[in-house]
Amino acid sequence: MTPAQRQQISALSLCRFAPLSFDRRFVRSLAVQPDAYALTPQQAAFLASLLWKYRRQLAMPAAPGPVAPGDETVTNPDGSQ
Repeated sequence: MTPAQRQQISALSLCRFAPLSFDRRFVRSLAVQPDAYALTPQQAAFLASLLWKYRRQLAMPAAPGPVAPGDETVTNPDGSQ
């Protein structure tokens, strides 16, 4: 498995899947495979289709963390505070 494929699988493992879906089972089964595991051409094609299918979840930025008291700086769209 290439490092790019490993990264794609780890990103997909954070997505929400429908319960009992094949997509979820497929991603989880690949996530536990060793790095020396080689994907078949069919598995690589299905991985690419999953990346396209769940692209909106993959593109979501990380949720902002809690704001510490005193750090509530408000920035206007023009850049001023």
